[in-house]
Amino acid sequence: MHNSWKNGSAALLAALLLASCGGGGTGEIFATDNSSGSNSHIPPLVRPPAESFTDNSPATDGAAASWLKDAYHTLPAVGDSDEAYQNASLAAWADEILRLTNVERGRYGLNPLLRSHHLDYVAQAHARDMGLRDYFSHTAQGYNLSPFDRMDAVQTAYYDTAGENIAAGQSSPQQVVVSWMASPGHRANILNANFTHMGVGVYYDSAGGLHVEQWVQLFAGFRGDPETTDWINP
Repeated sequence: MHNSWKNGSAALLAALLLASCGGGGTGEIFATDNSSGSNSHIPPLVRPPAESFTDNSPATDGAAASWLKDAYHTLPAVGDSDEAYQNASLAAWADEILRLTNVERGRYGLNPLLRSHHLDYVAQAHARDMGLRDYFSHTAQGYNLSPFDRMDAVQTAYYDTAGENIAAGQSSPQQVVVSWMASPGHRANILNANFTHMGVGVYYDSAGGLHVEQWVQLFAGFRGDPETTDWINP
């Protein structure tokens, strides 16, 4: 177990519900790529089977251990064909979030964010937990863990700065990125030049809870390649 995952500087959080879409923001809002048009290249959504929350953790566990057992280790294995996601179409939604985010960064001359599959699992654990337990917050309900607490729980590579965008209720990757870009706090995270990597959480609640779609962007500015570090695997 290593102890090199301390958070060095600014931590930026932003949350967005569908009800607040369209408010705030300055300048032009894009979230499209003219070379590919709309979302026509994304496979149609395949509704995943409904899930319910299961508490896998005894009362003697601390908050981080409970979150790891209930939310993180219950995700698909790293070798699964869809990785962290429920099925291939939702994995494609996550890919599209990254693509659209980098389109936006490119418009402002910023380096593209690299995908961190470790961060995907941390982000997806939170998206799924929000969906199964019907809440919407940066703080994991029942565990009182911030995004940075959850990153520390899986022993990330060293990062200097990190941030999280969340949203709920938007029905497509394009819609959620448009919404984020229209909101100053979310836009600031997407266009933060200090971030180097991003993980994406996309959860679809087929049971029809508080919000059907849950979206998470987890950003970090890493020193070196975080994928070569031995994080805790789900």
